Amino acid sequence: MRAIGPDTLRYFFSALAQSAAAFAGLAGIFAVFRLQTIGTSLRSQYSEARNWIVQVYAPSAGADSDEQIEDRLSSFSLEDDRHNRADELRIEVGRLKAMREYVPLALAAPLKWWAVIFFLSLVALGLSSYLISASLVVLVGFLAATARALWITGHFVQDCLSDVVPS
Repeated sequence: MRAIGPDTLRYFFSALAQSAAAFAGLAGIFAVFRLQTIGTSLRSQYSEARNWIVQVYAPSAGADSDEQIEDRLSSFSLEDDRHNRADELRIEVGRLKAMREYVPLALAAPLKWWAVIFFLSLVALGLSSYLISASLVVLVGFLAATARALWITGHFVQDCLSDVVPS
């Protein structure tokens, strides 16, 4: 059986560092895409709510800011027939705002994993001549960490592609 040489380790750690950077960038692309989609949907909901408020109250009763729109939507009483539509608009705006807050927080986990793998790969790349005796253990450790990072990134991408706010 042939041992793993230092050149093989250098190639491995170099490729792993590049792959980690690429996967971190991919997760960032999905986050930016999702945040743009949420922003567009949120503006659309606020515009729809603004138009609805003008129809319900009067043309002079338009709300200027997003906070004013939310206040107006919350002001309808339960006995009011218009309460259902106001509730639907308020719930959708709340869901979109929750998603907008969730995406950057959820992005932190895959980025942390890929950053750790990236920097440890660079350290291991520099120490590859000294890691020959423990190369199998080191490789298995890096592969396990990479599998975990891929799993976390996959779940993040799945969350970005869905319309549900994970709890």
